[in-house]
Amino acid sequence: QAFSCTSGVTKCVAGRGRNMTQQDFESVLNGAIQGDLKALDRLLNFYQPLIRKYSYANGRLDEDLYQQQIFRILKQVRRFEFSGKVGA
Repeated sequence: QAFSCTSGVTKCVAGRGRNMTQQDFESVLNGAIQGDLKALDRLLNFYQPLIRKYSYANGRLDEDLYQQQIFRILKQVRRFEFSGKVGA
């Protein structure tokens, strides 16, 4: 699936129906790792469709599973080792 980016940046990542430049994504990820709550919220919003997709059991949204996934992301994001480039 191809995603366009009109800001002149060669690489973009897609999430929640909009584009984010790779530079923006790296900034958000780095902020979330460092404990910036706004960045963490933006990261969760970016991945919300994917989190929701994997929260279904037997064809129904499992709220407990959804909450467990959010909790794990919140718990693990600060452990993530970010080298400074995504996809490099």
